[in-house]
Amino acid sequence: LESEYDMCISSLDAFKHIPVTHNSITFISEDIQEIKDKSLTRKASDNDIVIDIEGTGKFSTDYNGTHFKHMFTGLNPGHRYIIKFSYNNSVNGEEQIMTFPAVTSCSCNSAGSYSTSDKTGSPKNFQVYQDNGHVMFSFDDASYCEEAYSFTRSDNFIDGESEKSVSFTRDFFFISRDPCDERIEPLTEASDNLVLSKLPVGHAFNYCVRAVNLVHYMDHPQGYVGDETLKSSINSCASHKINWEASINGKITTESNAGSLPIEDVSAMYQLLNKSLVPIDCSGCSGITKTTKGGSFDITFNIDHKDLYEDNEGEYPVNIYFNKTTPSVPKTIEHKFSCNQGKDDCSGEIGTLVYLSHLKFKEPLHVYDDTSVPFSGKVFIGGTAYPGSEGCMISNVKVCLLQERNNGGVLKMNETLVCGETGPDGTYSLPVVIGSRVDYVDLTYHGHEFIPSPESTFESGMVIEEGYYGDNDFVDVEKARVIVEIVGGLCDKRLGRSTVHMKIVGCDWNKVTKPQLVDLETFTQSGPRQIYNSVPAHLLDIQVREIRDRDNGNIEHISNFFQGTQPIVRTIDLRDTNAADVAIEKAEGSENPTNTSKGITEEEELKGDTRNSLETTKKDEEEGMELVRFQYDGKLMLEFETTGDELACTSYSLQDEYEGADSLHVFPYMTGFRITIKPKYEIIAGEVYCDIVDDNLKLRVINQVGIDDNEGFDEFLAEMRKQNEAQVEILEKCRDGCVYDIAHDYVNGTQLGANVMDFFAAGRPNIAAPYVKYMDFSIEGRTASATHKAAFVITGYFSKGPGNSFALPTHKPIMVLRDPPGGLSYATYENVKTTIELEMSSTSTALHHHFGIEVKKTIEMGNDVCVGLGASLCQELWSFHTDAKVFGYEHDLGGIVQKVEKTRSTQFTTTWSYQTSTDPWTAGAMSDVFVVPNLNVMYREVYVVNWKNESCAVDQTVDGKLPVTTAINLEDEKNQPALAFFSRYHVEYVKLPELERSIENIEHSISLCNCTESPTNICSVAGEGKKKSCDELGEQVTYLRSARDEWRENLIMNDDFKENSIVNWFEEVGPKLMTDENDLNINDHSSAITPQTLLLGAEEIENQPKKRNDDTNLEEVKRIQFSGGGSTFSMMLSKEKVWDRVGLSCWDGCNADYENTIEGPGLDDLKGTVKGIGVVTDIKLFTVKTHVTHESTAESMDTESTSIGFTLGDNEPGDEFVVDLYYDEKFGTIIFDTFAGRSKCPHEAGTAAIEDPRLVITSYPPQHVFPDEDMVFEVEMSNLGVGEESQFVLYAQHRDNKGSLKLLLDGAAFGGSREFTNLLKNTSYKKTLVVQRGPRLFQYTPLDLVME
Repeated sequence: LESEYDMCISSLDAFKHIPVTHNSITFISEDIQEIKDKSLTRKASDNDIVIDIEGTGKFSTDYNGTHFKHMFTGLNPGHRYIIKFSYNNSVNGEEQIMTFPAVTSCSCNSAGSYSTSDKTGSPKNFQVYQDNGHVMFSFDDASYCEEAYSFTRSDNFIDGESEKSVSFTRDFFFISRDPCDERIEPLTEASDNLVLSKLPVGHAFNYCVRAVNLVHYMDHPQGYVGDETLKSSINSCASHKINWEASINGKITTESNAGSLPIEDVSAMYQLLNKSLVPIDCSGCSGITKTTKGGSFDITFNIDHKDLYEDNEGEYPVNIYFNKTTPSVPKTIEHKFSCNQGKDDCSGEIGTLVYLSHLKFKEPLHVYDDTSVPFSGKVFIGGTAYPGSEGCMISNVKVCLLQERNNGGVLKMNETLVCGETGPDGTYSLPVVIGSRVDYVDLTYHGHEFIPSPESTFESGMVIEEGYYGDNDFVDVEKARVIVEIVGGLCDKRLGRSTVHMKIVGCDWNKVTKPQLVDLETFTQSGPRQIYNSVPAHLLDIQVREIRDRDNGNIEHISNFFQGTQPIVRTIDLRDTNAADVAIEKAEGSENPTNTSKGITEEEELKGDTRNSLETTKKDEEEGMELVRFQYDGKLMLEFETTGDELACTSYSLQDEYEGADSLHVFPYMTGFRITIKPKYEIIAGEVYCDIVDDNLKLRVINQVGIDDNEGFDEFLAEMRKQNEAQVEILEKCRDGCVYDIAHDYVNGTQLGANVMDFFAAGRPNIAAPYVKYMDFSIEGRTASATHKAAFVITGYFSKGPGNSFALPTHKPIMVLRDPPGGLSYATYENVKTTIELEMSSTSTALHHHFGIEVKKTIEMGNDVCVGLGASLCQELWSFHTDAKVFGYEHDLGGIVQKVEKTRSTQFTTTWSYQTSTDPWTAGAMSDVFVVPNLNVMYREVYVVNWKNESCAVDQTVDGKLPVTTAINLEDEKNQPALAFFSRYHVEYVKLPELERSIENIEHSISLCNCTESPTNICSVAGEGKKKSCDELGEQVTYLRSARDEWRENLIMNDDFKENSIVNWFEEVGPKLMTDENDLNINDHSSAITPQTLLLGAEEIENQPKKRNDDTNLEEVKRIQFSGGGSTFSMMLSKEKVWDRVGLSCWDGCNADYENTIEGPGLDDLKGTVKGIGVVTDIKLFTVKTHVTHESTAESMDTESTSIGFTLGDNEPGDEFVVDLYYDEKFGTIIFDTFAGRSKCPHEAGTAAIEDPRLVITSYPPQHVFPDEDMVFEVEMSNLGVGEESQFVLYAQHRDNKGSLKLLLDGAAFGGSREFTNLLKNTSYKKTLVVQRGPRLFQYTPLDLVME
């Protein structure tokens, strides 16, 4: 080391190698034995001072066996020294030079040691205290460098350092007698005067003191270079909270007319109150002081209490009581005092109030001594002594001092001298006129007996003189008895062996403490009731300490009930029960009468009457003022019972599957049942129960089993109400909640189990998982609630919706009306007359042909619903009519009706005009219309709710849904032959799916019946009331399949029409379709798509393209090209002829006198569905024969016209269509063949798409995504259509977002849809999609991302 800079020794442990004290610097080394050329320089402001160390004894070397210590001593504290010397290197023997700085310490702590953490000499043991309006300090001197001490204050601490400090007093200069460790107390010479600083009461402040030297305290010890010095030591700090301070200076003398003599040794007991006159409980808020020889006393407050915080100006009352006793012969005299210039008595407990505010000192108070001679003592209860007291003191005992006087020397009369009452502490003090004689002390308290205590000083005939008349104590020796009941519930069940504790209210005798310092006097009670005699006839607190079982184990839950955080204490007043005891004793004395003259019988009657009277008296007593009852009710529970329950399994979870219900039950719909709720208390689980409950408890029932909120329920009830209003009422019972009184059974006058019983009925099934309805039961009238939630699975059938109908074709289409392409295009067909004649022969047995009207309208009663009830009562409860109990039947008085019809013909004629759809979304083939004769057949799809005890669940399909069956009625009155005008879209997407579902439903029934392996099986079909054979089910499927296949064939589009050009309409189509033998022939008339006058004026252009055969005849053009933008092209082909009579002509393709016979199913036994109550049919065969003609019709008697036209057009400006026009030889209608073109959304068949969106995911998140991470996708959008630019919408299908996933698209929330305009053709656009986890789930169902 060759530098005087501190950094040169930064790698050394300064405490280990170069320790310093206030007057020495030592260099320690293991290797350097000798140092040479030593120099020591002290830093000074102008020039450094060289210290002479040679021959002065300021340097020494010492060796302790392991290290060499080279010490420089005799140095000044707090100065920086530069030490330089040379030494020989122990490794190479070369001479080297070492130079380093060191600062001597100012701290007294370094004396005798080498190291200290504080070298600045900060004061030690700093203490802050408050007195007489000043915050003052004391501390120990710990510095060699100080000349004074400086003080600061700050509001509070922040991370161990105070906020900006302020100085509040001058520096305190102090010359110590000793260099260190002298205790310094500046007192008010350096204090914080609260009158000046006005610091708020209750606020904490940080006070600090440091040693200072204004000239030079010390050089900086922490490695600074140069002349930087410290002006002081580091702070020594302590926190202090400002206390509330005030004082009273009082004086007690006699009154001025008595010489104003000072009164010495008067005790002044004081209590500081808050502004509500409530004592403040704190250290220093109360106390006792005594007057001096001069009669003065001081009361000083220096208080820390929250009631006084931040109220420097408020005034607070001090309650002061005065007391003095003067020894006298034979007794001490109790003094009296008066205040307010002698106007107010302030003796003893009366006292006086003095108001003080913060820093209000020496408040004056002058009190006069006004003494009288008291007669005093105390009254307590016998047998209640405890450490520190003779017994429990009695308050409010009337004490009268009596003097006996002779009247004429013969009659003695008692004269009352003075009366008073004992105070809260049981003492009394009565002023007695000196010279009076006290012969008796009369004590009156609820008729009790009193005797003088053994220590009492009272003697009859005492003459009152000046002196002491205390210790006149009396004992209450009155006794009573108490009956204690410790029972379980209202059933008075025995709980166990009880420990009973009694104490007197307001007395520490037999008091329970924690820890228990004195052994308690307790009683052991084995039974539920016990009588305790000879207890003090006073207010008693009685409690049950513990309950133990037969094995002496503590029954914790009951013991904890009686002895919890707030033990249950019963207080009973036994002060007046001696009067009842006297009545009992008299009655017991007469229980064995001595009158025997009435004979044995009369004597027994007399004994019986007396015994009954005694029992009545005792009962009245026990139920009155001598009875204390401890009742543990336990946990209130509800037991639920019902009749008719079809549940026969247990492998279900009420918590997981049925919303935490308490019980599960299965009932067929429209079934009556009886429920019974039995409330009871569980006192000791598995052992002790009580089924008697309080009279104020009620049972609330909310019933949802008979009702539902689904469509059609009101109509369902209306149908029932027509037959029997009572059944509707039982279904709706308690739907909005009802309250029942809880009844009890009685046997021989004994109250038994509580219960509520009533009748309800199951309504329609619930088709929403978990397929249950609920009944909720709850107890009202108490704090702790008891509930029971019963879940009911109602089995049966429920309609998926209102009745629908099949269109079952009976013929091939008699007309196909084509729709042209283009959003504005349509075709028109006018004045076409169609006549259909239908003949039908059928035989059927039926009650009604109305589908879905007859339902189960009667609630059926289970066999066990009346178990336990009288027959007449049950019949009265279930007095419903039983004339309509079967699905789909009505029992008429005449029996079942047999109807036979050999033939039935219906002919109807309709004249119609039709225009195809102009909806751009279904333009073209989807708006083609099929005109088909059919039979419109009503049907319903019905949910089947069926409970399977084998699986312990509602029967479901593979995909977790309810099974569905189809109910068909082919003989419903609403079934009619019909001429269907169905579009291709309606047939394909509506009618065919209906037929498919019905086929699947019936095939499911066939599968369940195992008809494939056993065709002769008789099946129980879901939704039907009767058995069906496999053949009957097969017939239904065959017929529905036939109808389905026929519709499928009609949808097939043929292309064998392209030889029939529209331009040949009149030459080829006209004669065949629109003329008869009376029409004129048509020659050379073209039906060109352009007027002939325009065609004649057409000019050819040079180099025009030619067809292969070089045909340029414009009249032969059958192809139309048209563009979008809103313009339209229309063409009408009409035929009109004028006749005096009307002639009919059949179009080519009609079925003239066509006759078709169809065999199909009919109705035998109807079971239908109305508003959710399921019914199904039995099918029989019937026969239908159909004749169809198709003719043109006339507009009037003179004219007949038929016209066929079309209009072509489209709204979208960029759309273009190329259409060839043909005619249909079979139906005579126009066929539109879209050959080419392009179309925007919606895209039409045969054209190129202008908009063809493409959406792909180009980047996926990693396979494993942690819960707090986002899933980041990159998606690519593009338009593959032929349009130059297009507009698209991108959206996520949030319908499936069950877990509240959050989506961000390009950093913005993506909750709805995002519109993108001007997307160029064949251009890709990339977007970033971020998926964030919702608040609860960790796994989610996929969401669809759609671009359209």
